[in-house]
Amino acid sequence: MRKANHRRRLCFLSGALAGCPATGTAKLMSDPLAPGEDCLLIDTKGRYYLIRLTEGAEFHSHLGRLPHAEIIGAREGSSVVTEKGSRLAVFCAGWYLLNLAPKLPLLAANDLMLDHWVYLANAGLFLWAASALYPLRKLFPAAALILIMASAVNITRRDTDLKIYEHGARRSQSKPMLYNLAREYYLLGRTAESLPILEKITTEDPGNAMYLNGLALARWRGGDTPGALAALDAALAAKPGSAETHYNRYCVLAAAGKKEAGAALAASLQADPRYAPSLLAAARLNAGAGRRLPAAAFYTRLLEINPYDLEGLNDYGILLAMGGDPAGARELFSRALKVAPGLVSARQNLARLAALEKK
Repeated sequence: MRKANHRRRLCFLSGALAGCPATGTAKLMSDPLAPGEDCLLIDTKGRYYLIRLTEGAEFHSHLGRLPHAEIIGAREGSSVVTEKGSRLAVFCAGWYLLNLAPKLPLLAANDLMLDHWVYLANAGLFLWAASALYPLRKLFPAAALILIMASAVNITRRDTDLKIYEHGARRSQSKPMLYNLAREYYLLGRTAESLPILEKITTEDPGNAMYLNGLALARWRGGDTPGALAALDAALAAKPGSAETHYNRYCVLAAAGKKEAGAALAASLQADPRYAPSLLAAARLNAGAGRRLPAAAFYTRLLEINPYDLEGLNDYGILLAMGGDPAGARELFSRALKVAPGLVSARQNLARLAALEKK
């Protein structure tokens, strides 16, 4: 505000002096201001700050530091920036870089699975963008509506894991992402699309046991048993004592009718006595051979580890029903239905059990 005898109108201030550290802008009064004049700063919350302009002086508040030199010579309605705006920019940059730093080796190798790896770092970027665009805040509702509509369209285009990975594969050669894409193809029975991807990533990373196991299963499903076993041997060389790899080797050998299958299953259980797929396989192997007591022991151990294993509950129920324990079988079938009410096999087994009891 100038002295009263100047008959000048009051100026008003907004932005950082208005409690908006994001932009740190403030409006001043009329003609160029000079040292010695009084100036009234008014923020958007109606708070007043009366200062006398002095060369080399600074205005300090919780909103930041503002050198008088930034005001001297300014005209009415011009804008200035407090240092707090720059502090926020430094904070956002620091946040972004610190959270991104652990991912830099992956970025350098183009090996990020998906962009969700950097969401936390992006928070700093978004905060800075909101800060920089604060003067356009009246447009925020329209921008939010556009983003919501774009997200709705995006969700319909990529509403499954497969679509997400296919979209990512067009823009990245990240091996973990490509592995997940190959896995989705495999689970959908699209082995012809899965196998080339797995061949590619195992060639690029030949010591990765997970990729080698995936390649082995895809080769096996494609009818290449020797190739599958070779991949599993490489996986065991890369990661000795892996219960999963020994189990996969058991599956391939058992399907081929090889006598070494039993030793592979025993090796899996020795590597990890709590590995559920191997426990289920051992239980079924013993049940099929008429060895009910060992089978029951494996089923019991499996259900102690995972009480909700549907195959274990259903299979053990059948074993108990065949062994003359209908009450125990009914309990297991009922537990399976509680976990998965739509499980047809358990419902059919309960119906068969009820029919047998009526006879």
